[in-house]
Amino acid sequence: DFVSDHLAYVPSFGPNAKNEIGGEVEGRIDLTGKKILKVRQDIYIRPGRGELYVTPGMVLQFDNGVGMLVGGKIHAEGDGMGLDSRVSFTFADEVKRNLSSSKVRLVGGADTREGRLQVQISGRWGTVCGKGWTMEAASV
Repeated sequence: DFVSDHLAYVPSFGPNAKNEIGGEVEGRIDLTGKKILKVRQDIYIRPGRGELYVTPGMVLQFDNGVGMLVGGKIHAEGDGMGLDSRVSFTFADEVKRNLSSSKVRLVGGADTREGRLQVQISGRWGTVCGKGWTMEAASV
């Protein structure tokens, strides 16, 4: 086996000029402003130092087959009841204007701030990326 002392290459996260994001989060990344960001590739928040901060008013639109694996920390809290005051996770091909009835939750974690991200649609809960990802698979 080959072991390197060099730091691993971490792909750029974005957002780019087209407001697209995705890739690995190593360290802290802040997504600020009230805008829509298109998630084009899986988001992997690495264990340890990986932290993703999402401010109120942000909408993360996930492409089909794209998900998020949180090994580190995600901070996505709203500051009120209006749509401009909360963080929204949705699908790019089905953007709804009224997200007030959509519910999200984290399940299977050690506490309320970690776990698998799930969204409730038509009364049923579904995992945003339920393809059986492991930490090993996500690090590829």
